[in-house]
Amino acid sequence: MDVSYGCFAPGGFAKAHTHEFEQVFFVLKGELTATVKENKAVAGPATVIHILAGEEHFIKNEGKDPVEFLAINGSAEYRLR
Repeated sequence: MDVSYGCFAPGGFAKAHTHEFEQVFFVLKGELTATVKENKAVAGPATVIHILAGEEHFIKNEGKDPVEFLAINGSAEYRLR
């Protein structure tokens, strides 16, 4: 598992991409918008967005204020068996 801190100014984004692992975004401040397929979700503080392995996703700050979040990346090789 890997945890990293992210921050986007208003309008900031990460282009559409996929991973071979699950990913969870935990929003600390502001609002983070995630799009998976045709589904769009907006998460505020203390809210999570869960992305399954292999799902193409796009994240963006569509709000007026900066968004701060943790990206928690899992990997099958680290799971308990």
